[in-house]
Amino acid sequence: MKFTIQCLLIRAKLYLDEYQYRILKPDAEGYYGKAEVSLIHGNDGFYIYIEAPDTGSLRTSLSSIARLIHVIYGVEGLING
Repeated sequence: MKFTIQCLLIRAKLYLDEYQYRILKPDAEGYYGKAEVSLIHGNDGFYIYIEAPDTGSLRTSLSSIARLIHVIYGVEGLING
């Protein structure tokens, strides 16, 4: 019997401050369709990990995360003027 496991794993550094990270973490972590997303506070910054079984799931999760980050920056812009 032959088993093949294929998975896409993305690790990207996020340029966020601690406040933005704490706001984003509860909404960003979890499952987006078949993709699993986690945010990690590393020694040198914040990282997002996305594990997806196919490119469609990867694209969906990236779009959702990008939308959340865009909203954070938009709200900060309104607050800070």
